[in-house]
Amino acid sequence: MTMTSKKLTDTCAFPVIAIALFLAVSYGLCTIIQLYRFEPMYPLHQFRQSMDLFDYCSAAHQIEKPGGSIYAVSRYVTPPTAALMLYPLIKSMPYRTIRTLLQTFIILSIAASIWLSAKIFLRKNEQIPEFGKRMLYMCLGIIILYSYPVYFIFDRINADWLTLFCVWAGLFFLDREKDIPAGLLLGMSAAIKVYPLLIAVPLVIHRKWKTVCTLFVPFAVFFLIRPEAWFDYVQFRLAERLDSFHVIENVSLANTLFYLSRFLHIPLPRDFLLNSASILWVVLVGVLCAGIVRNRKSVSCLRHIMYLMPCMFLIPSTSYAYSLIFIVPAIPFYISQWQTLTHATLRRVYYMLFCCVALTQIQAVFLEKLFGIQSVHFLPSFGLLGIVLCSIACVYCTHPASSNP
Repeated sequence: MTMTSKKLTDTCAFPVIAIALFLAVSYGLCTIIQLYRFEPMYPLHQFRQSMDLFDYCSAAHQIEKPGGSIYAVSRYVTPPTAALMLYPLIKSMPYRTIRTLLQTFIILSIAASIWLSAKIFLRKNEQIPEFGKRMLYMCLGIIILYSYPVYFIFDRINADWLTLFCVWAGLFFLDREKDIPAGLLLGMSAAIKVYPLLIAVPLVIHRKWKTVCTLFVPFAVFFLIRPEAWFDYVQFRLAERLDSFHVIENVSLANTLFYLSRFLHIPLPRDFLLNSASILWVVLVGVLCAGIVRNRKSVSCLRHIMYLMPCMFLIPSTSYAYSLIFIVPAIPFYISQWQTLTHATLRRVYYMLFCCVALTQIQAVFLEKLFGIQSVHFLPSFGLLGIVLCSIACVYCTHPASSNP
């Protein structure tokens, strides 16, 4: 093996090549089995085309009705922001045009998020050759082509695509110490979906006060546009969303505990399961935050955000798999950390982390339909929990480049 190929294998592309090959080969094998059985299968559950977009548009139509409530649409469970942003579109475009436009934006947002992540974490990294970076981008493209969360969000047209872009754009500005644009973009992401508010924790610990203050500006703007809708959200949807639970297409901590109890033949009552998941989530976040406080002077805020980010998707009890599109743009960060490691134990932790990344993107519904095994939905949720546990290990282990992103 030449020095160039050894360097490439050891420091850059090897984990991403392995993930891309795993996803491509597993999908190919599923397709061959499907052909052998002569059973054409759609890789997702076919409920209704673009069902989340349909609900968003239905909620947006309620805005113009006298006394109408966005939450008269039973399946609309997110903050009012998505419906408010869609309102101008439904007044000016037909539904099919909106659907095509947003599906295009989904692909562009994922590609843009990967590009922003690479700009943040790889731009100063001289250890990775240009060929290695091109190989990395190519493998990330392959991962997108075979990713279950990407298929899921493209089919549903859920607003997580916009949350994804706003988070990564916010982190891009945070990396360049532009605190106000960073706060506005991160605040926009949290106004669309509540879970990015968790990013405020490392910001507070690292005393990024400008970013923290501006983070709440988008909330204030959308609240002033439709204050009664926010009251309806808190009163009618938030508690309902926290209490809902089902095991299909779910990557939450509650889902992982459900399948673990099932595998171990230990039946858990529903309320006990959900309460245990909530308590465990608080413990995991608390342990991570304690590590962040411990290392705040030697480790960047951005890096701590990346370690805490996977915790955003462990709750509520039903956390849909399309949220795992966030994991794909995080890969350049994991690569940037892994390729500087010299400690053997920590390198093994990162190998486990990359295996968990692969599990989060596996085609769970395709496998369920092919083999008739519902428990394959355990794989993405277990992968997500594995990433969180590996992140905790990384936070508490000394890193040779701790001051860098």
